[in-house]
Amino acid sequence: MLALVPEEPFRPFRLGDGPPCLLLHGFTGSPAELRPLGEALATAGFLAVAPCLPGHGASHGAPARREEWLRAAEAALLGLDGKVRVLGLSMGALLAISLSALWPDRVCSLALLAPAARLTEPGNALARAFARLSWLPRLVPTLPKRGSDLRDRAVKLWTGATIPTRGLAELYRLEVEARALAPRARAPALVLLGGDDRTVDGRAARALARELAGPVRVRVFPKSGHQLAVDLERTEVARAVAAHFRSAPG
Repeated sequence: MLALVPEEPFRPFRLGDGPPCLLLHGFTGSPAELRPLGEALATAGFLAVAPCLPGHGASHGAPARREEWLRAAEAALLGLDGKVRVLGLSMGALLAISLSALWPDRVCSLALLAPAARLTEPGNALARAFARLSWLPRLVPTLPKRGSDLRDRAVKLWTGATIPTRGLAELYRLEVEARALAPRARAPALVLLGGDDRTVDGRAARALARELAGPVRVRVFPKSGHQLAVDLERTEVARAVAAHFRSAPG
């Protein structure tokens, strides 16, 4: 059975042994939101590694730029041997696309869960405003989070109660950069979307998937919200990811 409440939710994890998989969490999230999926991959015969990105987890809200997120993701990628399967959730999916474009000889497969190609409104408008008006994050340093779209009430844990607006601006800039890099991302990709996702725009996520250079499959999980890896259909999500990673070249 998958453990849904890790003892130390913010800490990076390394589980299992076998072909390496890099798991990248979402904005304001932590490795905890990917722990059940990591355990499933380890059981399926993979090595699952999840770093905690700068400004997240125990350091939630600390200033961090998108370049720091990408450098941390790159360091984790290069710390693994051989070809690597990369999974990203939301913001992590944007980083996964960037890694595939920048390190095509290292990334052999992508699993993109609810890629944050564009936030739903009003989140998108807020992110754009905080990115374009440099003085605004100083005036409004945090925003309260609206209600989670997690359908499994037992798993509404692990993320901060506020949104750092500097980070939100960086997320918007990362969206723009990931879309520009998408045509260079050649690794075969599985794109998983939640049918009840109220955080990212599903149409934008599908449009981003069409921009990827490699073969792409899109699958929708109708009972799930944004947090696909821990929501009601988490077991089916884990099976789909494991099957996709088994088919990876190299």
